[in-house]
Amino acid sequence: MISVKKIDKESEFSDLETTWNSLLKQSDADNPFLTYQWLHSWWKFYGQESELMLLAVQHDQEIVALAPLMVRTKPLGFLRAREIVFLGSFGVGSDYLDFIIRKGYEHAALEVIFGHLATSERKWHLISLTNVPDDSASIDHINKTCKKLGYFNSVTPSVLCPTIQLPSTWDEYVSTLSKSMRSTIRRKYNKLSKSAEIDYEVIRGKTDLGAAMSDLIHLNRLRMKTKNLQGAFCDSSFTQFHKNLIPTFFKNNILHLSFLKANDTRIAALYNFIYNDTCYYYQSGLDPAWAKFSPGTVLFSLSIREAIHNNIRVYDFLQGDESYKFNWTNMNRQCVSIFIYNKTLAGLLLYCLFLIKYYIRKTLRITR
Repeated sequence: MISVKKIDKESEFSDLETTWNSLLKQSDADNPFLTYQWLHSWWKFYGQESELMLLAVQHDQEIVALAPLMVRTKPLGFLRAREIVFLGSFGVGSDYLDFIIRKGYEHAALEVIFGHLATSERKWHLISLTNVPDDSASIDHINKTCKKLGYFNSVTPSVLCPTIQLPSTWDEYVSTLSKSMRSTIRRKYNKLSKSAEIDYEVIRGKTDLGAAMSDLIHLNRLRMKTKNLQGAFCDSSFTQFHKNLIPTFFKNNILHLSFLKANDTRIAALYNFIYNDTCYYYQSGLDPAWAKFSPGTVLFSLSIREAIHNNIRVYDFLQGDESYKFNWTNMNRQCVSIFIYNKTLAGLLLYCLFLIKYYIRKTLRITR
């Protein structure tokens, strides 16, 4: 028999670590942004003004699915809507979010989850599920379940995530790049190595984490300053989230923090995650004093080379279609946003607002 249990207390959330990560490994949604460590840390720093709404789906007393949700109050025009969102939906760039469901239980679990939400539909107006990979098994099941329950819903493309499908050798990978990019990598590396003694450093020891984190934050702030941007690490919640997360990710062999050093000084940084067979590029930083040597390009080439050497199959640049990412690849993943509107008056008004905005944007595109 399949049932659902609502978890709304911090203590119950904290008890789920082993079960959570084991279930994640059995799902199609397995990625670092859905780990217990990431989302529990996120809740600690970003979720406290919201209502926890974890839904655990059980089959014969065994958890086979988790819906990592919460409820927040959000001003939407003249309404103050109660919106259900994924944990991790804002603040830290949780690039891939989804329901965590053991393979084979997708339809049954989502039917039970949305059946539960339907019984409490006076308590919410809108469900906003963002950063869902467009190949997620959840999307089709959500569409069918919404149709069955009579909810209006929409699935709209949101962000692109450029990715590299890594071959077995560096030479094979380089051969896929444009002639100008191949020349750029070689030229930048030679130029820097002639001007300084360079080294590629990967943080291996726990005792090195504190200083490495400080250098990462410093280099990231310098990089953002050159773009006249404040940068994520200028936000105290963001910084505290990562200071809390990094030791845990290091312990679980997920953290991959690397630096490019010139004359024994760190001049560029990459803050990545290694998870399953994928390297996820999350943040970076560089010293603008070395900008003419393109340390970012040199560091990316060394990082990708290392990933290939370690038999990583995918290098994921995550959200954002910045042009520099497409110097390294011409492939990408698409994420979508799923919006589900309640059958209450407020929910229907929100759906009408969505339709008005949709047709205005469509008309403007046609006009242009």
